[in-house]
Amino acid sequence: MFALFEVVGFCAAFVYAIVTWRRDRERILRILFWGGRIVFLWVSVAAAVGVPLFLYRFRHLQLGPALASTLAQVHHYLGHLFITAFVLFWPLLFVTSVARPETAPRKVLLGGAAIVSLLLFLFLSFTGYALPPQMPRELPRAEAAHALRFVILHVVLAPVFAVTTLALILWRHARR
Repeated sequence: MFALFEVVGFCAAFVYAIVTWRRDRERILRILFWGGRIVFLWVSVAAAVGVPLFLYRFRHLQLGPALASTLAQVHHYLGHLFITAFVLFWPLLFVTSVARPETAPRKVLLGGAAIVSLLLFLFLSFTGYALPPQMPRELPRAEAAHALRFVILHVVLAPVFAVTTLALILWRHARR
């Protein structure tokens, strides 16, 4: 049911972005920048919850089991809500990135960057789902190497690249 909402919202956001771009470009830019702020805020909140959880699971922070379980659930649901918010935000980002620049190379560059941003945020979510759902503090050696690879991707690399890409796109739009 929730996935249906996301698909319908994604299509409706595309239609809204195209129609609004043709009628009121300043409005779509205001919405784009507010949406970007919300995405940055959401990533920050998810990180604020996820980093202590990461430190706890790798024995660098002591937490009670109840708090660790609560943090894991909050991080999990923040991830779900983030995907929904980004699915509704991304069509605005893409339409603005393709429609706003005057030259074809800039349209291709910003449109491509918007697609890369989408793929990076989806990859960020995928790496979180690839981890064991209730990852114990002690893993067998074979599983630990696999889990550590996805933890590094999920905690460090994917968020940095995704947020940087989105920040560069919004910065290019703000400059004009």
